[in-house]
Amino acid sequence: MDSHLPTSDQEALIPIYQGCLYFLPMASVFDLLHMPALQRNLYEQAHRPGWLTWKTFSKWFADPQPKEEMRPTQKLKLDKMLQSRPELAQLQQEILQKEALWRPYAEWLGLMASPLFNSPRCGDYWKDKLETEWHLACKLLPGASGVAAKLALLADSTLTEDLGLPGSRARLKALLASTRDEQALTSHADFMQTRLADSVATLLRFAAWLTADAVVLNWDLMQHNATRNSQPLERWLPRLTPPQSDWSNPLGDCLEHFAKLAGCSNTAALGELWAQHEYHQGKVRDITSKQRLLRDWISGGKGRPTLASVRSLAEAVAIRAAALQGVADYQGGSEIDALRQMLHFAETTRFLQKELQRLGLPAQLIGEVFASYPQEYRKALMILGHPLP
Repeated sequence: MDSHLPTSDQEALIPIYQGCLYFLPMASVFDLLHMPALQRNLYEQAHRPGWLTWKTFSKWFADPQPKEEMRPTQKLKLDKMLQSRPELAQLQQEILQKEALWRPYAEWLGLMASPLFNSPRCGDYWKDKLETEWHLACKLLPGASGVAAKLALLADSTLTEDLGLPGSRARLKALLASTRDEQALTSHADFMQTRLADSVATLLRFAAWLTADAVVLNWDLMQHNATRNSQPLERWLPRLTPPQSDWSNPLGDCLEHFAKLAGCSNTAALGELWAQHEYHQGKVRDITSKQRLLRDWISGGKGRPTLASVRSLAEAVAIRAAALQGVADYQGGSEIDALRQMLHFAETTRFLQKELQRLGLPAQLIGEVFASYPQEYRKALMILGHPLP
């Protein structure tokens, strides 16, 4: 993660600012989610004859230039693509109308252009934060003289409270009060840790809005299941266990939950169920391999779960859970997606906790990072008109 404040390319006709503040570059986001190829896969799935290749499109999208600077063949392909997807043409205009280019702005604006949220209020809320960050990164910070002035602007920004951690403003102001030496400021552990913590908190806050949006969409169903007043996914956040020395393992807890749903006595039995499910899908029935894979997931020492593996396990659990409830011909549905998202969330938060710990963040600060999720979830529901009691 780039923890430095943005710098400009002075030779560009339109200033191009590098770095990140709160919204991480999409490549970093998908790496954290263990989905490095997702953007490319989605583009290629939607690809139509005559469109730009992924390599050309991704380069253009990350650094959009006027079409007159493109080769004639590329311009024709881009025109054809924009004609078939009007929302992309509008997106390009919004980006190019800015007085400066800020990569996180372009990438996250593209994400907002997709049908990500059901409620327009969710999109409006996050677009407002994105516009605020663009103004901070491309207007206010470049006009400030010196690192101390830039840090003061960052500390005073509304984004410090809206997207970062509650204590970030105080930490930055305390740092500014301790020294005015530019190198000492940007290399100080408090600066690096605060910037990193705020970036991860922004992702968790965004995830909370995605969850709240889905809950509101299914509000009546949540009432029927008596889960309206709960906070979905909160139980899969890392927590310090007494005596404040060890972190919980959300992935291990989630797999234990899966085992209970499927009527399995333990994760070893869950591995056997999973192997049997894949056997019915035409694959080799390798119980030992699946049990070992689950142990590796829990330990986190031998790679992260693939999307295909997560979905396969979710299918096995959903089918068995349905059978236990008397549904013999379960064909799949929203339950599989819910289980898949649950496991993916638990694994990602466990990964983030380990990474933050590896990078030297104190346990208290890591705890603040994960506390941002339930805080933002309650805030999102309130804004969407469904406050929790």
